[in-house]
Amino acid sequence: MYIIGSFDRFFSGYIRKEYTRDLEDGHGQYLPCIIHGLRVVQGQSLQFQCVLTEYGAGAGFLAPIEAFCWKIPDKPRAPGEAVDYTYVQPWDCFSSEFGVHAFEFHRRMKAQILPDRRGARYRFSIDFTGSSLADMSEQHKHLHVMEMDDGTIGAFPNTKVLWIEPAMWKEPFQERPDFKALSGEWTAE
Repeated sequence: MYIIGSFDRFFSGYIRKEYTRDLEDGHGQYLPCIIHGLRVVQGQSLQFQCVLTEYGAGAGFLAPIEAFCWKIPDKPRAPGEAVDYTYVQPWDCFSSEFGVHAFEFHRRMKAQILPDRRGARYRFSIDFTGSSLADMSEQHKHLHVMEMDDGTIGAFPNTKVLWIEPAMWKEPFQERPDFKALSGEWTAE
């Protein structure tokens, strides 16, 4: 896909009203929406396409990931409060060419997001190609889109996610795994 795409299961959520008002007013208010698509531009935050459901036939809107939540947070951000990108999207999109996939193994699986192990639940993943950064083996990072326990939606690389599945393995690591990225490229010939 190039720049815009969709995922296999749309989902209900909310958009922070200030994002529908150019951040001028509406702070602390939320509008119900259906999140159904993506806009992925190299060097920018992931964006979601939604339909605002309070407007009869539905009004379409596009906004960055930090504008959305899957439930209304207990503690809304104050006007002008900085977004904690550690728990929204730690890196900008690596390319405008991307693919979307929901790993069945992870579907709706719980996770903890590093560094301080905030609770989350998996939705789908995005992978990039077509740029020097996206195609560099050592830098390659696909993003897992997650619903955070606090209501926000985030997109995180493997290095920030500890998967939780008590039926298959013990509790998550107590320390960060001691991994180092593979720096080579692997071919069959």
